[in-house]
Amino acid sequence: MSGIISEIRRYPVKGLGGQRLNPVKVKPGKGLAFDRRWMLAVTDDISPLFAPNTERWLPWEYGVTLKKHANAANLQAEVAENNNGCILTITAKSGESQSVEMNGDGDGDCQHLNKWLREILDDPRVNLQKCQTPAWDVREMPLTVVSTASV
Repeated sequence: MSGIISEIRRYPVKGLGGQRLNPVKVKPGKGLAFDRRWMLAVTDDISPLFAPNTERWLPWEYGVTLKKHANAANLQAEVAENNNGCILTITAKSGESQSVEMNGDGDGDCQHLNKWLREILDDPRVNLQKCQTPAWDVREMPLTVVSTASV
């Protein structure tokens, strides 16, 4: 069986649309830089299990999902790396966007971004949360190869 990789995308914020990369470096066992580095946590749904900056892996159920937040389909996230860390930008289909400068640890002042996201998603419980371990769907899944047959 053979195949052709026609596109590589990373998803900086778990559950949101991602960005096309060309070229990209992949480190063994690490996946793509900044892939699923953040997630939109629904704090009231998970407060007994969720601790800020937790080192443990959290499954997708602890964040915004299209099943619960259909408007998330209208949001796309991308990262621009810089000397201090990165700039995370989330853009709505309307073209409106919010950006946050993040330090090398993935921390930044997300107050305005969270307010904007809560309005778009119509949910006051949503907060951008840094993930110490990437928020992949499965604990040990640094890369996913998707084909038209698997979608």
